[in-house]
Amino acid sequence: MSTLSEARQAFDQNERGLLYEAVIQTLRARQQHDVLESEADYLAGAMAVLNHIFPHPDGPEKISNHIPVVWIMYPMAGRSVLDAYKDSEVH
Repeated sequence: MSTLSEARQAFDQNERGLLYEAVIQTLRARQQHDVLESEADYLAGAMAVLNHIFPHPDGPEKISNHIPVVWIMYPMAGRSVLDAYKDSEVH
């Protein structure tokens, strides 16, 4: 039997996973409908929201531990984040 703390942690992880999935699904839909002007700008906005919802324990000047690394590294390398999520789970 899990403790309440473990149950809450599992719930939080699932909620973050659903949030990540929603971001990628929306990004994919914007691309499919030819309304995605900048994947990097879209992800920067999503990361700003995640940074606000799940702040870094050391303060707001640091990036949240809950932002997927691929959302930062792929745009910096000129790659599409959607490539990372092809044929795989989102979170």
